[in-house]
Amino acid sequence: MIQFIIKVPEGEKLSELPEIVQEAASSVSARFPSGKLAGTQAVDGYELKLVLCDSTSEQLQDIFDYGFQSTDENGDPILIDLELDWKVLADEESKIDQSLILPYFSPVPIFDEEGEQIDSEPVIDITGKIQTYAGRKWIY
Repeated sequence: MIQFIIKVPEGEKLSELPEIVQEAASSVSARFPSGKLAGTQAVDGYELKLVLCDSTSEQLQDIFDYGFQSTDENGDPILIDLELDWKVLADEESKIDQSLILPYFSPVPIFDEEGEQIDSEPVIDITGKIQTYAGRKWIY
């Protein structure tokens, strides 16, 4: 199992997608939480999700881009286009390209002496700040 960060349309939930998409997720034993990656916000209609599945980054992206290998009523193999607008941005086996993920991190609030928020500043480095599954880590 490998953890991934994927970019999906905002608010998209696996449980609400067509059965064939859920079947494709099952085929790679995907654990796909309903919420977005902790500490992030949607940008241009997309959000980040933390996913754990039994696949490589290339295999997962191929499913998103080209479809899911299934069988027809005769048991013959067919490729089903899932029509997903999803993109793998990171996997735990490769160094993270921060430029792909930084835009999604929510600004850090700045508070005055009384505890009132007076401003915020953008996150400029996500080293050690990305959510993980238990026992997993990212390469920065």
